[in-house]
Amino acid sequence: MSKETIDILLSSKFNFKSAQTISTSYHEAKGVVYDLFWKEIESQGGKGTQKIYWKNYIIEYSIHQDPKGIFFGFKAMKSDRQAVGNNSLELNIIKNVLKEIKSEFKNSINWLGWIHPSTIRKFYSADIELIYNLNNTVFRKEFVSKLIDEGQSYFLAFAKKVEELN
Repeated sequence: MSKETIDILLSSKFNFKSAQTISTSYHEAKGVVYDLFWKEIESQGGKGTQKIYWKNYIIEYSIHQDPKGIFFGFKAMKSDRQAVGNNSLELNIIKNVLKEIKSEFKNSINWLGWIHPSTIRKFYSADIELIYNLNNTVFRKEFVSKLIDEGQSYFLAFAKKVEELN
């Protein structure tokens, strides 16, 4: 923030209070766009779970968000829907398949593999122009379509390679 802006804010109580109101409204506006963004993902089918069957596992793919950001994730469970820790030696084959698709795939206790989209990582720390543009319906639809297409490309490549393993 420039010295001039600070001087203006501190020049009167009204200016200082106005800055707080603007700041609060700014964050609320980002929240509105955030909700629109996730509703668009849902309306385009991006919040659903897709499944792949391998041996006695169900591998689920979906788009998620956690404190580290938005990501495409693959999770395994036994065919009886019992959660599986991803440190099984048998699942290493599947983890390696994801790394073959894109070496940036990471794994954790809960995820066989996950990767951030190339278009956006964390919504609230995204470029301010991007957040503003996501308020535009046409831009948002196109942006979300690209995001979902990227995730689908990983899912389809993964499904093809798993099919070859079966």
